[in-house]
Amino acid sequence: MVASTLRMLSKWDEVHQGKGVYEIDVHKELHNFAADVISRVAFGSSYDEGKRIFQLQEEQMFNVYQSLRQVYIPGFRFLPTKKNKRMWSIDKEIQQLLQEVVVANQQTESSSRHLLNLMLCARKHQDRIGAEEIIEECKAFYFGNPNGSKPLARKSFSSADRRVLPKQSTFVSSTLWK
Repeated sequence: MVASTLRMLSKWDEVHQGKGVYEIDVHKELHNFAADVISRVAFGSSYDEGKRIFQLQEEQMFNVYQSLRQVYIPGFRFLPTKKNKRMWSIDKEIQQLLQEVVVANQQTESSSRHLLNLMLCARKHQDRIGAEEIIEECKAFYFGNPNGSKPLARKSFSSADRRVLPKQSTFVSSTLWK
């Protein structure tokens, strides 16, 4: 989490570059921060490495949401419509990307203690977890996405803001809670 925070703060310093006042899209930054934390804890990689997976899953969530708003016709999801084909291709690409992450992690034989490595170690010692199950668990980690972590990050920034920058706390708090 520290590495993710330092990365975000250094990015903000680059944007600032001696300017007196500058604007940051806090929503986007907190989203990227939470995604980076999830990637590091679950897979030992950064958000940039898993960025495509996050983007695809967000698109997939949007497509599913749109499908839920339509009238349900049994079997319609099996018809090769434009939307269904896109959803199938997204699912296939996510599977492929996650498989690459798993294979890359297996090849490095790292001793780091992130969740994927722990699952792979369990697979070596006990042949209970299959490759498909590991990929499905990875999907769940990525799908658990940053939206669940954003409220906590907002609260942390808001409370830290009051202690560090008392004059600006009203402005920052009102911006964070929009």
